[in-house]
Amino acid sequence: MITEIARIEVTPGSEAAFEAAVAEVAPLLEAAKGCHGFQLQRGIERPRVQTQSAS
Repeated sequence: MITEIARIEVTPGSEAAFEAAVAEVAPLLEAAKGCHGFQLQRGIERPRVQTQSAS
């Protein structure tokens, strides 16, 4: 199994819009052939940095 990890730096002030956009496409990502899971996590020390992982 391969796990893909993406570190995404979101423009300050647009974190909520980014999270909403990811929530909108999450069902498509999870339905993709071979996808076993998907997560989006916000950094604690740097809240505008989001980490997306999919396997």
